[in-house]
Parts: sequence; C-alpha cells; structure tokens
Amino acid sequence: MRLIQVPPGLLVSSGLLVALTVAVNLGGPVALVDHAGAVLTVEHSSWRKVRVAQIVSSVGDPHHLIPLTFVAALGVAVLRRSGLRGALIVATVGIACAISLIMKDLLPSPRPDIGFTNVLHAYPSTHTTATATLFGAIAVTAFARRKVQDLALVLAALGGLAVGLARVVVQAHWPSDIVGGLLLGGVAVFALRWFCDTTGRPISPADPRTGTRSRSAPRRPLPVAAGRPDGSSRRWSWVTRRTRPDAPSGTGQGGRGHTP
Repeated sequence: MRLIQVPPGLLVSSGLLVALTVAVNLGGPVALVDHAGAVLTVEHSSWRKVRVAQIVSSVGDPHHLIPLTFVAALGVAVLRRSGLRGALIVATVGIACAISLIMKDLLPSPRPDIGFTNVLHAYPSTHTTATATLFGAIAVTAFARRKVQDLALVLAALGGLAVGLARVVVQAHWPSDIVGGLLLGGVAVFALRWFCDTTGRPISPADPRTGTRSRSAPRRPLPVAAGRPDGSSRRWSWVTRRTRPDAPSGTGQGGRGHTP
C-alpha cells in the first residue's frame, strides 16, 4: 500500500491556521497584540496613507477580484496551452474564499471599526485570503521550473501581505485576521501545488514508479528479426540502417560468410 506523502508546507500552514483560529477565539495574548497593533497603526496614519491603503485594499474587493481571477485564468490557459490550469485558478480562489466566509459565520469576531456592514465578520480576512490565493495560484500554474515557481510564490505572499496591511490601516481588520488570511491562502496554494505535482506529470512506460519520462528510454522499440535456422539472429539498427549479426554463422568466421 502506497502512503500519501503530504508536503511539509501544507502541513505547517494547516497546523498554524488551526492554532491561530483557536487562539483568536480564546482571546488572551492574541487580543492584546491585536489591540496594540491597531493603536500603533492609528497613531502613525495620515490621510495620504489611508488613501493609498484604500486603493491597495480595493484589489481584494469582489468587483475587482472576480474579473482579475478570470483574466488571470484565461492568460495562464493561453500561455501554458492548458484549459485545466486556468480552471484550477478559478476553483482554488473560489474554494479559499468559500472557506473564509464559512469561518466568519462559524467563528464571529468583531472588527476594529464598527462602521462596516458585517461587524462580526473579521477573522479571517477574505481580502487577504483571496489575493494571496490568486497570486499563489498564478505562480503555481504559470511557471514550470521549481526555482522560478518558488520566487513567484514569495512575491505572491508579499502581494497578499500588502493587501492585508492595507486592510489594517483602514481599520477593517485586526493583525491576526491578516495572518489568518495569509495562512488560509497558503493552505489553498500548497494544496494546489500538491495536486499539480501528483497528477500533472505523465507516466512513462519506461519508469512507471517515478511518474517521469526517462530521457534514455527509447521512443519506439527496436524490432528484432526472427531467428535463423542456423541459430543466429539479426537486429535492425535505426542508426546504421543495416543489419548486423549477433551470433556467428555456420561458417565459423563471424556473421558473414568467409571464403579461404
């Protein structure tokens, strides 16, 4: 029986998300850190900073995020010539946002500013979750090389963090809400990467265990001629385009007839 190998990134992000969710609902140190972070943000904010934060935060608004998701999915599908990759972007972002909304309903948390419509829908930040998941899904599906993909994932995390910090500046979320949104987005992206790694590689008949095609494996088998009555055989070479003997013939001097 083959064991399922879960990537460490998926395990770590899932564990941290569960631990933070429990800590946020229990209050205590997390509430103190959130309050200190909100006070520090308000003390160092200005109308220019708030305006810039509103612009950055608008990236995660549904009327901006939904078109961006479909445009990114279409671009990746055309670039990689795979409609499945584009569909995976839309599905990953949609599932991550749905989980975020479910967590908001099951675990109500007050916002820093009561002027927002959904006062008890703070944890986790759906804006942060959606943007981090979208940028991460683009990084996973658009790039094939692992090093380039890792660099793109770092940039995706920074983009999600920027949107999350903007949400803190406009007093829509606590710092813990941003961390929770980043972790939830990380879970979605790592799950997508795991899915692509386990199902997206063609299985080669030459090496079915690893799931990768061996470069040394021949593309087509070399035909072997039937055995001769004298016990020798011939093998056709695609390189030399001629027959060559594999065993000495009845003359006793190799494959060709020898005349003394």
